[in-house]
Parts: sequence; structure tokens; C-alpha cells
Amino acid sequence: MDVDESPRRIPELWLEDGNIVLQAGNRQYCVYRGTLAACSPVFKDMFSFPQPPNSELVEGLPVVRLQDSSSQVTLFLRAIFQPNFFMPFPATTEYATIQACLRLSHRYEVEHLRLRALIHLSSRYRTTLRQFDAIAGFDSEAEEDDPSARPVSEIASWTSDSFTDDISVILLAREVEAPWVIPVAFYRISVGLGDLIDKPTSGGIFSTGLNCLGHQDQIALLRGHSLQTQASTTSILACFAQRLDSDGRGCKSAK
Repeated sequence: MDVDESPRRIPELWLEDGNIVLQAGNRQYCVYRGTLAACSPVFKDMFSFPQPPNSELVEGLPVVRLQDSSSQVTLFLRAIFQPNFFMPFPATTEYATIQACLRLSHRYEVEHLRLRALIHLSSRYRTTLRQFDAIAGFDSEAEEDDPSARPVSEIASWTSDSFTDDISVILLAREVEAPWVIPVAFYRISVGLGDLIDKPTSGGIFSTGLNCLGHQDQIALLRGHSLQTQASTTSILACFAQRLDSDGRGCKSAK
């Protein structure tokens, strides 16, 4: 069956008085050239190049082709041109939106959007144990509690149902230079790795997306999982260890 590759306009991003057409894949967007140039030095430079006489036009407007995913370009442009679409933290959002906005704002140097996306991303990957535990509690109590009653340090603005998100976050963090989220992402994958080992998929453990990680990251993950398992075992066994008195004659007191 033939796939229709003819250009398709995205209605909510085809502005009647737009003056530049962007195209990603077979998706087209008619937006404001000045707005993009004002928030992105990359777009500003791109638009400054003189158009050749035989350049592509749509309804008399120049066309700029982007090599990015059309789904991510759509989310990215909505965040720029629709103020209520990607609100600042602690407003709720989705990982796909964060990923698209962070990746493309980093690539096109849209600094205000990059910072907003980083804050949203980091809300689930805290850098202190207290905040990490609070976020875990926030997830388990979200249906019962009023999130607005919690301090922002205990709120995550998006949910994650699968550790495949954590794999994606590691790759994204390396791409956009956000290393502080990586340790917690590795920890979350490591916690779920035991379930994969006990109940592997038909394609094996690494068919779940772990093969997207680099070789060194895979080694670090497996080593970390081993150390984590040893530490957990030691902690559990310590609970059952006898407490000897100073003469080594057995239990000092009942526990």
C-alpha cells in the first residue's frame, strides 16, 4: 500500500498571518519568522541567508526544511507559539513534550524553553535522598493528596510508567548536557532490572531497550545492579544478626 507523503499542514500551527513555512517530514507549519529569530540565534542565522531565485515557496512564502522529527517539531513549536501548552513547573506535563522541547531548544538555542524543560525533567530526578524519597511518596500518594499542598521540592510534574523512559532520559541527558539526572535514572533502571532477569522477555533482557545504551553504560548498569543487590542482601541479613555482649556470650537483649 502506498503511503501518502504529500505535505500536510498542522492546523493549530498554520497561522493566517504567518510569514515563514517550516517543514519537518511531510508536516508543514506557517509561523512567525520574527518570533523564531528573536528567541533562537540559530533560526536568526538561518533566516539571514539570502533566498536563491528558484527557492521553494508555499503560498508565496519561503520554505525552510528541518531535519528533526515532525512529532517533536510540532510539540516544540506549540511550546513557542501556544503559551498555555507547556507551562512552567510545577504545572503538569508529559515526558514526550519535555523530551521534544529540551532536545530542540538545545539544538536551536531557545534558552528560556531549554531552562523550562530542564526544570520539568529534573523534578523526577532529584539530587538528594530526602527529595528522592519525597518524590517516591508523591507518586504513591498522588491520588489521595492535594499536590498543591506539598512543597515544590516534593512534586514531580510528569509521570513515568516504565524504565524505558529512564533509558531515554540517560540518552537525552548526555545529548543536552544535563548529567545531574543520570544517577537517579540508572538507579531506577537497576531497581527494575531484577524483574527483567526473573521474567525476561522473549528477546532477552536487552530487547527491552537497554541495547540503546552505550557499551560502557551497560557495563556500569550491570555492575551497579550487582553492588545494589549485595548491599540490599547485607542490610537484610544484618536485621537477623545476633547482638553479642562484650564477652561474646550471645544475645544481649531480645529484639
